Amino acid sequence: MISVTDALHSISSQELDPKEEQRSVVDALGATLSKDVYSPIDMPPFRQSAMDGYALRHSNDMNYRLVDESQAGNDASPKMSARDVVRIFTGALVPDDADTVVMQEHVQANGEEVSVQKMPKPFSNIREKGEQIEEGGLALAKGTQINAAAVGFLSGLGLGDVSVYQKPKVGVLITGNELQSVGAPLKKGCIYESNSSLLKAALRQTGVSDIEMLSVLDDLQSTKDAVKELLDKSDILLVSGGISVGDYDFVKEALIHNNVEEVFYKVNQKPGKPLWFGKKASKVKSRIWIEVDGTPFLGNGRIQLLKAVNQTHSMSSAAKSLNMSYKKAWRLLNEINASAKEPVLDKKIGGKDGGGTHLTPYGEELIVRFENLNSACIAFLETEFKKW
Repeated sequence: MISVTDALHSISSQELDPKEEQRSVVDALGATLSKDVYSPIDMPPFRQSAMDGYALRHSNDMNYRLVDESQAGNDASPKMSARDVVRIFTGALVPDDADTVVMQEHVQANGEEVSVQKMPKPFSNIREKGEQIEEGGLALAKGTQINAAAVGFLSGLGLGDVSVYQKPKVGVLITGNELQSVGAPLKKGCIYESNSSLLKAALRQTGVSDIEMLSVLDDLQSTKDAVKELLDKSDILLVSGGISVGDYDFVKEALIHNNVEEVFYKVNQKPGKPLWFGKKASKVKSRIWIEVDGTPFLGNGRIQLLKAVNQTHSMSSAAKSLNMSYKKAWRLLNEINASAKEPVLDKKIGGKDGGGTHLTPYGEELIVRFENLNSACIAFLETEFKKW
């Protein structure tokens, strides 16, 4: 048995060999660069005005003659003498003979006569060629996750495609005879299957969309076949249920049968101790993260209920805040209290409606532990999937 910290470290330390693909810059949002990107041009590609104003050759003179105009998109470079100015607009090409742009608020113009009211320092308000990045310079490094700003930056450099890591294909296997699909009346002895929804949502939160789901009954051969099918199709395999020591827990045997090498089994946490992690023996191609016995502890309101009780110190208020019946709230809290390794509920409570309900220090600790574990797991998925 290992600690939660050691388990996360063991998972994150595995080396993968993700595939690469060319993708258009526009469609690469959220993807991770698999190669360094170098600029094919200078940016800006010419001396560019940073202001609406007047381009001139810096001097101590304050009076000038307007001789021409330069607007954005115009490739002409008007000729100028020492006493000439050119009306210029933001983003326009600065004439070769000019070295300064005076913002229009500091100029008084009357026809061709232009008087500078406040002369800036030499070379002011001009973006020099290649000031942002020079041709051949590193634009974005390998491993950078592309966000909206990166899309705009790369497009501004004239790049249409980039090399990125493919997102992993993830298989999710749900096991259990007692599981029933949502939408039909619940049969006696069954529970609604919710872990597939939880796992799919968590994966999509990390940017993974290629997800294949399979469900299997508690049967050894069926489990072996399902594991093989998903391992053949997936880079990562997540399995819910069937990993404990019951007579109908066949996942571990099915994984070993399919040449999956065990990295660790059992984590020092409760609930969630029978957590199993492994990798393909021949190549680190797939990861297998098996959720204990499939019990949706975090997904059915238990942690939310503990947090609400801890905040309100009232069972009725906690139940109301979660849109839950008072009876159900007490039932869930008693289930938590019975399954945890230490009591989570302080027995010194009072009030007919459960007012004055308090958690034990262990109950408060349980909230923190599960929130930290959940955050760590999501952070791990996000960090790892950035490599793809």
